[in-house]
Amino acid sequence: MKKRKGKSAIHCVLQILSIGAVICLTTLNLAASEKIKTKDVLFDYDKSEIVLTEKEELDKLVSLFNSKNYKSINLKGHTDGDGSFDYNNHLSARRVNAVRNYLLKKGIAKDRIVIENLGEYKPIASNLNDDGKRINRRVEIELLKEGGIIDAFQVEYSDYLIDPNRDTILKMGTEGTQLHIRAYSFVDDNKVKVTEPVNLKFREYRNSADVAFSQIPMTFHENEREHNFNSSGMFEIRGEVNGEPINIAEGKSIIVDYKLAKKNPNTDFFKMDDVNKNWVRIADIPEMNLVEEEISFNEIMDLELEVWEKKKVRGKVEWKKKQGRDNGDRVEATLLGGQDKGHQYPDIVSGLNVSSFGVYNCDQIYRIKQKIKIRAKYVDGNGNPIQSLGILSMIDLDYNGAFSFDPNNFVCAAEGDNVLLLTTKKNKLYLFDRYGFEKNGINESGEYTFQMRDVTDEIKSTKDLALYLGLDI
Repeated sequence: MKKRKGKSAIHCVLQILSIGAVICLTTLNLAASEKIKTKDVLFDYDKSEIVLTEKEELDKLVSLFNSKNYKSINLKGHTDGDGSFDYNNHLSARRVNAVRNYLLKKGIAKDRIVIENLGEYKPIASNLNDDGKRINRRVEIELLKEGGIIDAFQVEYSDYLIDPNRDTILKMGTEGTQLHIRAYSFVDDNKVKVTEPVNLKFREYRNSADVAFSQIPMTFHENEREHNFNSSGMFEIRGEVNGEPINIAEGKSIIVDYKLAKKNPNTDFFKMDDVNKNWVRIADIPEMNLVEEEISFNEIMDLELEVWEKKKVRGKVEWKKKQGRDNGDRVEATLLGGQDKGHQYPDIVSGLNVSSFGVYNCDQIYRIKQKIKIRAKYVDGNGNPIQSLGILSMIDLDYNGAFSFDPNNFVCAAEGDNVLLLTTKKNKLYLFDRYGFEKNGINESGEYTFQMRDVTDEIKSTKDLALYLGLDI
């Protein structure tokens, strides 16, 4: 049986949260796919068995799923605020698995069901009365429609639920990137301090395949001149509470120690303006590596905490662990941007200052040599014109980046190691490889017809594309 236990301030805030009634049908347009939220499956107090009336609703859901050719079903289990946090996490897991097992018996394939148990973290009504608790005892169900060809090439976010009332270090995957977050760093749109659990969303664009259809511009304008980006690594960071976006508070920031994707010299740090899609240069990375800071954070969420101390020894930078298990590893590196070939660039650039959510880029800028302008037509392997043109992405394999164009006109380097990727509005993907430019003598401006290879069935994601092009992943 569930028993009430004392709770911290943050969870008391969650208990008194009152957002309103259950939404029976909501449609959200997202970058990667379209999500349809259906009526929640409700449960009796401290129970995980599905009642008869809810089974009838699930049967209707199965019919809808099969008739509309949906891609997958997302299940999210929840509880009311009674009981301990551990107990409620287990209870929400039992509820979400009960719904999952019911759908499996109705013929929904196992690999098309995604489950998540959230315990009492995301109530949609007050937990101070029985009516609110009844609505919170639920499994939310989302149907995902199949996205288009562009959607399939969007890099997915990694999600991290953090307590905003405590200092936090987050390790991002296995690359070595860390986020250092001070307590009370977030506010809502009304500039009110956020105290509820924050969903921090993070994703990286580490190679040209990740960038290809991201619709992130890879050009930078300065002094009335256009430059191209050769990315050393790009990342995006967002925050939300209960699905609503939040902001980083004025005077606060997230400090990012970033594992570079490429070690390009003369790299600067940029942020993209979300509104007009222009890049703003924030700082010179070598200068940031000169900053001497000692940052101490508390470990949460059972993460293994490693804090490194930076010291200059005989003109070089040494990193040594201050906390955590010392495995003897040391990193020695001079500052990024040095022209001495005897110097070694660092794998991790420390102290990147993120004062607002958005897209950030560690980039070397360059200008295209021998730029040529192409007017293009496209045919398939049989010589037939390709119809319903969508977006053209041009990748020069000599650099780390990709550039999107209207398919009819684009620019590239005459001597570049160029690859063309063409999408259509009928969800087809075509490719013109690096050897085609040389074979067809495409080295000056003009009108050309490109015979494209249909790769729709063999390249379905950024990873597939990276492997096809021989890129580091």
